[in-house]
Amino acid sequence: MSLSSGNEKNQFYLSYANTSGRGIVEKNTLQKNNIYLKANSKLYENVSVEGSANFIVQKVDNRPYTGFESNPALEAYLYPGSKSAFGALKDNYQVWNQDRQINVQNYPYSGYNSGSYILDNPYWTINKNPNFLKRFRSVFTGSLKWDITKTLNFQTRLSYDKVDDQFEQHVYATSSPIVYDQAGEYYAVRNTNSQMYADFMLSFNKNDLGNFSLSAVLGNSNNYYDGYTQLINTLNLPTSDNFRAVNVFSLTNLQGKFDHIETSVRTLNQSIFGTATLGYNDMLFFDVTARNEWSSTIADESFFYPSVGGTLILSKLTGTNDFFSFMKLRATYSEVGNALPYGVNVLGSRIPWTGANGIINNPLNGLVMREDGSFIELKPERSKSFEIGTNVKLLSSNVDLDVTYYSNTVENQYFPVAAPLGAYVPNYYVNAGEVKNTGIEATLSFKLASGDFKYATAFNFAHNKSEIVSVSEEGDIESYTLTQYANTKIAEIRMVKGGEFGDIYAPTFARNDDGSIQTNADNGAPVATGEYIKVGNPNSPVTLGWSNTFNYKGLSFNFLIDGRIGGDIISLTESNLDALGRSQRTADARDAGSVVFEGQTVAAGNAAIQAWYQGLAGIGSNYVYSATNFRVREISLGYNIPVDFSNGIFKNLYVSVYGKNLFFLYKDAPFDPEVSAATSTGLQGIEAFSLPSTRSFGFSLKANF
Repeated sequence: MSLSSGNEKNQFYLSYANTSGRGIVEKNTLQKNNIYLKANSKLYENVSVEGSANFIVQKVDNRPYTGFESNPALEAYLYPGSKSAFGALKDNYQVWNQDRQINVQNYPYSGYNSGSYILDNPYWTINKNPNFLKRFRSVFTGSLKWDITKTLNFQTRLSYDKVDDQFEQHVYATSSPIVYDQAGEYYAVRNTNSQMYADFMLSFNKNDLGNFSLSAVLGNSNNYYDGYTQLINTLNLPTSDNFRAVNVFSLTNLQGKFDHIETSVRTLNQSIFGTATLGYNDMLFFDVTARNEWSSTIADESFFYPSVGGTLILSKLTGTNDFFSFMKLRATYSEVGNALPYGVNVLGSRIPWTGANGIINNPLNGLVMREDGSFIELKPERSKSFEIGTNVKLLSSNVDLDVTYYSNTVENQYFPVAAPLGAYVPNYYVNAGEVKNTGIEATLSFKLASGDFKYATAFNFAHNKSEIVSVSEEGDIESYTLTQYANTKIAEIRMVKGGEFGDIYAPTFARNDDGSIQTNADNGAPVATGEYIKVGNPNSPVTLGWSNTFNYKGLSFNFLIDGRIGGDIISLTESNLDALGRSQRTADARDAGSVVFEGQTVAAGNAAIQAWYQGLAGIGSNYVYSATNFRVREISLGYNIPVDFSNGIFKNLYVSVYGKNLFFLYKDAPFDPEVSAATSTGLQGIEAFSLPSTRSFGFSLKANF
């Protein structure tokens, strides 16, 4: 809902939005409320002010996990019982234990397979491993503009953004004995941060310098960040009996060893900048910018980022006609950078346990300072980009073609990598030497109108090629491991000189001289190579999109198709299903009494079939799938309802129905290739017991009064 009012000097706008949602996993809900207020006023003929306030309250319950912990999808996939018995789990996931005087998990398969898998009743996980996220956010903005003269003005802007995130996970007693203490576990983190931004700009603009025009800006910006995090954690610690009272989740109820970590982060980034654009005859434009930055995370150094560019309106030289409407050529070179995050330039340390109860007791007797560190002095990232492109319009601008070629080099990109064995930290930060991306982006659109009928279509194409030119600035390191084999049991994500960012490395089949697969002499299982080879990369080099919009009188119809060509994704789900005999492949092999692989019978009999698939599960190259896919991303149908019936109450009334992510036109993988275990650098391209992708349908009503 929205409300607006105003006159020539003052305007006011107020809106309220409510969003509610339910996920496909039971008890996964979203509730969001948003109030937005904006006002502007013309104080004097040449002075105006503007301000806004935005308040957001959001609550998410039972956000689903992927991977191997607290994941009901994993437990449903690996459920070893019959389908008919699965339905009974929902209403019988817990039973009363008279000795402990609590409800305990009712599941005969918990701790299944000698600790290799984390199995709970999936309905126990949903109800008794809940997580809760609350967010309170407030954003305030303000600006003042003073037109000093017709060609010179001063503007200042100020914003303040505060976020308070509160997250808790409760693990009730008798959850998976492989991972959790049988008295339960508790994880709580509160993250509060605020960001204040202010800038000042003096702008000059004059268009009547003969055949020339000039615009320029000189300014200063300041960005201050203040963050505080408090974490309480009993997960993954060698403890027992964490709670005084079972299943009461609070700090005051904890006892024994647990993590109590507090961190505070304050950073200040400052800059001065200037831009200038010189134009000639509204045909030729030359742009230059310069920016110098200082960051509190890098003492006593500043960093300079320049850019230059030019634009030629070629159609001004050649003239136009009904066929040739417009043509522009452009080229730019720019440099931008990112300051280092707070603390990554210092090696973290852990203060030893100082009391009988370990890291933290009540009261405090020790402290975890940091979990990640750096073994070298890091430098800020710097990106150098060159672009050249053209925009051509034909047939009275009904055909529009825009093409851009780009070359981007990122130097000193920082990211965490796995620390070597024996290190005091699990990860440490490094600078990559140089990563280069080159590519082409193109958009071709077409418009057609005839009477009440209108049609518009647009086709997007992008191609990108990535290359790791060097891994370290000194050139003495050939590769970094971003995700280790020990964490996936199937593959590693590496950064290798000459390769692409995110390359997937995995063992493959050891083969005999005749090309056949080597097998174990004792049980017939396939043998893996001792070294890992590159088996894929998650980044699709080609992305495509095609949108179409039809309008007839008040009726509109739109559909969007998009796709990716190339790229690879590796599935931990498929590997683990094979290892446990839960995949359709293993069922078919048991029914047939043998395994046929690469056209040959490689195993016969249940014992040999089991050995084959358990050996196959560790050969990562067998579980790499193409990420190529095409899908119908969205379809919508809408109608502008005539408002004559409302006697002027409505200015406009529009109703529509829509569907999103509706279906695949083509895919190779047995899952949605766009899913992955996480979005972090080292887990892209890895799928691990993800939830199915979903389609959505909606109804929209828009009214203007």
